[in-house]
Amino acid sequence: MEITIRRAEVDSAADRSIIGALWREYLEWADRELASRYGLDMAAEFETTLEEAVVLDLERLLPRLAPPGGRALLAFAADGEPAGIGCLRSSTDTAAEIKRMYVRPTARGRGVGRRLFDELIEAARGAGYRTVRLDSARFMRAAHALYRSAGFKPIEPYEESEVPPHVWHYWLFMELEL
Repeated sequence: MEITIRRAEVDSAADRSIIGALWREYLEWADRELASRYGLDMAAEFETTLEEAVVLDLERLLPRLAPPGGRALLAFAADGEPAGIGCLRSSTDTAAEIKRMYVRPTARGRGVGRRLFDELIEAARGAGYRTVRLDSARFMRAAHALYRSAGFKPIEPYEESEVPPHVWHYWLFMELEL
């Protein structure tokens, strides 16, 4: 599968629409998996509907993804269809956080996630961060293998994570020293 990756323009209506659609898919998928595996209802945990969560993400998170401290990357298949997304935001002055890594099921297993991930790590280095952190639901084993292959190590939950403390035991928190 031929893949093109480009930086999303967070002020572009077209890119915001693509980002919103991919985030919606990601949240729907993650919510289904969390419910079936652990009995978690994340909408109830965050006291919001899925649609409200996407809108809030676009309002709250998207501005933090703009360079120089952040990044939103979009992956596209040869036919122009979005294949995935990966985001980086400033967490502290010296640490960045990877957010909303998602590859559509039709593009999984083809290196899309690796390419997005590698470009996010390079963006973090280029922005001068010393550490990259992430949180990931425990069921996302393929993602964990990718993160470990790059040198990420498990850590205790970090303050900047959006995951509510009472569900931390369903998540894995990781960090990479750059």
